[in-house]
Amino acid sequence: MVLRHVSRRAPLGGVGVASIKCPAVGSRVHWIVVRDGHVTNRRLAGGAGMGLDYALGAGPEAAAAHWEDRGELTGWWTDDVCDGGALIDADRQVLLFFTTRALPAYRTAMLDGYRRVWAGWQVAWADAGLVELARYVGVDPAAVRTPAAAKLLSPEPDAPTAPDVQEALGVLAGRVETFVPADIGLRAMKEKLQAGLGARVALAAMESARDEAAPAAAAAARLIRER
Repeated sequence: MVLRHVSRRAPLGGVGVASIKCPAVGSRVHWIVVRDGHVTNRRLAGGAGMGLDYALGAGPEAAAAHWEDRGELTGWWTDDVCDGGALIDADRQVLLFFTTRALPAYRTAMLDGYRRVWAGWQVAWADAGLVELARYVGVDPAAVRTPAAAKLLSPEPDAPTAPDVQEALGVLAGRVETFVPADIGLRAMKEKLQAGLGARVALAAMESARDEAAPAAAAAARLIRER
């Protein structure tokens, strides 16, 4: 099953510090994990894709588990409405990702920072976007390809030390350090509430999980900032 959406927001335009400070990544994304030969393809919406950048910035283990409780496990977006995606192949240690939203400087920062956080992995930008992710897992690219595919802007070539990229690295690191522990805490709270354990227990679980995740997120953020 391939899904379409009746409309999509216009891609961000221009390059500048003001835009980098709010690095919209997109809402509709695919989050694909390959482990022990098994492919799990989560089709996410409802703003989930806004966290693609910091979820990947947390590193392999945290990223693979980031959306375990969300998304549809059937169907594909088409490339005219899909805002981004990531493929985490734990068997071959390959990370392949793209976004149609973030500006080139932020894309460069993502690619540069991830290569330090995902040490030992092959980290690459998916030049063909969703088509490339689909092809990787053996899906016919024609199933997701449309005549009006979202425009993909590549990362800035050979520019990881440019001032705008350096600022973007700082923004990415800050998002990892802030939002990764927060998301983990919220998931812990949700689990307790769904189990009927009450708000007091849920709040304690949230704070404990958040605090436990904070050191690893801070360490990943330091790696992203390093040059």
